[in-house]
Amino acid sequence: MHLPTRRILAALALAAAATVAAAPAGAADPSTTSKPPPATLTVGSLSVHRCTLALGARLTYCGSLKVPLDYNSAKDGLITVGFGWIPAAHPGTGGSPRTIVAEEGGPGYPSTGTAPDYVAMIGDKLLDHNNLLLVDERGTGRSTPIDCKAMEHLYIVTTTPAFLHTVHQCGESLNHRFPRAGGGFVHASDLFTTANGARDLAEVIKALKTGPVDLYGDSYGTYFAQSFLSRFPTMLRSVTLDSAYEARDLSPWYHTTLTTARRAFDIACNRSAACHSAAPGKSWHRIAKLARLLRAHPFSGEAPGVDATDVPVTMNITSLVNIVNDAGYDFDPYRQLDAAVRAYLDSRDGTPLLRLYAQDIGYDYSDYNAAATYYSDGQYFAVGCSDYPQLFDMRATPTTRRAQFAKAESHYPAHAFAPFTVKEWVAVNPFTETYHACTAWPKTIHRADPPVPAHVSMDATHVPVLILNGALDSLTPAAGGAHIHRQIGSASRAIVTANTVHLVALDDRYGCGAGLYRRFIAAPSTLHSLDASCAKQVPAVRTVGSFPLTVAAAAPAHGPGARSMRQRAAVALEAAGDAAIRWNYVDGSRDVGLRGGTIRYHAAHGTSYTAVLDRVRWTEDSTVSGHVTFSPNALSAKGTVVITGPAGKPLRCHLEWRGSTANLIVDGHALRAPTP
Repeated sequence: MHLPTRRILAALALAAAATVAAAPAGAADPSTTSKPPPATLTVGSLSVHRCTLALGARLTYCGSLKVPLDYNSAKDGLITVGFGWIPAAHPGTGGSPRTIVAEEGGPGYPSTGTAPDYVAMIGDKLLDHNNLLLVDERGTGRSTPIDCKAMEHLYIVTTTPAFLHTVHQCGESLNHRFPRAGGGFVHASDLFTTANGARDLAEVIKALKTGPVDLYGDSYGTYFAQSFLSRFPTMLRSVTLDSAYEARDLSPWYHTTLTTARRAFDIACNRSAACHSAAPGKSWHRIAKLARLLRAHPFSGEAPGVDATDVPVTMNITSLVNIVNDAGYDFDPYRQLDAAVRAYLDSRDGTPLLRLYAQDIGYDYSDYNAAATYYSDGQYFAVGCSDYPQLFDMRATPTTRRAQFAKAESHYPAHAFAPFTVKEWVAVNPFTETYHACTAWPKTIHRADPPVPAHVSMDATHVPVLILNGALDSLTPAAGGAHIHRQIGSASRAIVTANTVHLVALDDRYGCGAGLYRRFIAAPSTLHSLDASCAKQVPAVRTVGSFPLTVAAAAPAHGPGARSMRQRAAVALEAAGDAAIRWNYVDGSRDVGLRGGTIRYHAAHGTSYTAVLDRVRWTEDSTVSGHVTFSPNALSAKGTVVITGPAGKPLRCHLEWRGSTANLIVDGHALRAPTP
């Protein structure tokens, strides 16, 4: 179970964090203090040194600790666990400040790499009086990294024999990396586990002498946090599981992903005025119809990539499986897929589908090919193949495992993943689920060391546990959070936020998830009285209504004036809105329009950006030029664009949106339309 992109809004999140951190309330400002901050601090029994974690003026320190590679064998040597330490800005005089620990997901991402996002989520008020500890899990970042270069440079969308060979090589490299006392090497491919990572964190906490901590985990970090809770409950003041899934009794089929997706696509369309008015009924039925068509007739073409060029793309049944899966952590498939499906079913216009998948490949999958210090492909498989439940025995040979997998696949209910077959569903990108890939990882030889021991309660000391899940998150479905809640019992509370995908608090667009987390951390004892009414009030996903080939096929904006004028205004609005949202995904500061034209981006005020459109073609018979300035996530925007074609003089449109409705002034007419 992998969070494929650290942040859907990485560039804007970093910009926002940098802006906040540049002059945070209460943060130490070297220009106003009587002496510069120390280069080195002693925290507990460890020395930490000044370092940069992209936090602006906020004081940050880094340190490390040697821990056993194998906690059950003194002969196997030590590895390094690195961490970041952000001391409380105003610790006060009432004793030592408390410490918040944030644990990243993946597995494969280092926690220190997400420092700006954690600081933004936690907020200055809490960081004034709490330390923040970010420990990179073994195999990632500043801890002894796993760097399988061949895997990091291999671009894939499904499991292939070549990829399986690379997975095997990566695992074997770990078994020939760490010399063992007395000769030979440690079989380490099954030692970079969640349980050992939890032990590493415990060693760091003990060495820093922080006292009980508030542990936050996101995505795989929730799996990790459950392991820590089961083993070290007395070291915890509270636990927050953001986008939680089960560390105990997790199905190796991950079938709740598909059952969640079926409902989620219907919900996204039905709650959106643009989609519902264009296509009432079930979105999933249309997706199923496309699946049947692609099974027999896949197609290829060129479409805008994320690097301001058109790229070749193939749309087949595996492409659709990947897009459906990726909606769990990325709003954009919910925003575009239904309209793109209808464009192809109704007129064989494949450009919207091809562009959506090109965006998936170019942005959502880009982390797999980043430097191992940013994301470790090897750590993903080291954890996934050692800890996650598999459809085969990891102690068997690869040949036996493949046979066991094939048998399990043939015996699973044929319609379990309908409209996809079982074989089609498990062909998903292996960085989403490891279905096939772990048949190639070296066999497990060390004694069983599950993330959560079967005999241990995760409620041993009644540690308050806040469980957060997004209603549209099919990657870590809300059903998993409910399952954890049942396992823990009355010390936990599960909250599901409407119209939300992955990372409820960490990638919070509307202030609900982060607000719930902050209030809980401030007073964990209020867990069950916490006002969670905002979870039902998160706005619906703003979907594309349609992808018309011509202006005459576009749904007109509402208001006075000729229908053709209102259709042109609607096309201009969609082109501007699409440009604003695409900023989240493109590399650099340039993009190309859906059917042609160019877009350039530049910083505006604060965290806002401006998109400058030059002859962008949303339809084949029109061009849109002008500018729109938008806030993060394009939640609000204002600008002026001119649409030319298909007939009549160019039409100037002044547009603005905030919330679910956009307002336009066109030829003296006040118009309105769903926000793009």
